[in-house]
Amino acid sequence: MGLLIGKVEPVFVALTGGSAMSLEERCRRTMLRNIDAQVKKLKNRGKGPGRNWFKIVGNQLVFIPRFANVSIAEKVSKGKANAFPVTKTPLKALTWLRKDVQQGELDSIMVEIAQARGRALKGKAGKRKSG
Repeated sequence: MGLLIGKVEPVFVALTGGSAMSLEERCRRTMLRNIDAQVKKLKNRGKGPGRNWFKIVGNQLVFIPRFANVSIAEKVSKGKANAFPVTKTPLKALTWLRKDVQQGELDSIMVEIAQARGRALKGKAGKRKSG
């Protein structure tokens, strides 16, 4: 037996409850962080980590907000692939999105996306190759 493995002993660890936040609150918190990252990206002229939510399609700037790598625009438009146009400025679009998220307007969409992603991840982790 290896040096470390031979000395490992099981230890009981009491878990102290889950998160005090609801799933909706956690989704809102995550989305608000994502919005902050997009504001920072705008200030850095598109540079920085992560996908840019603003794209030029033809001669129009469109806004494609995402949550858990799923287009919220597609969910809002009931499956249409293209995003919706930006009103006035990209910063204004992010400001409006922030207010909607803070007021819980997108909770049902974000929770649906989070639950679907959870099911997808659970399915991947549960699959094992048989012998």
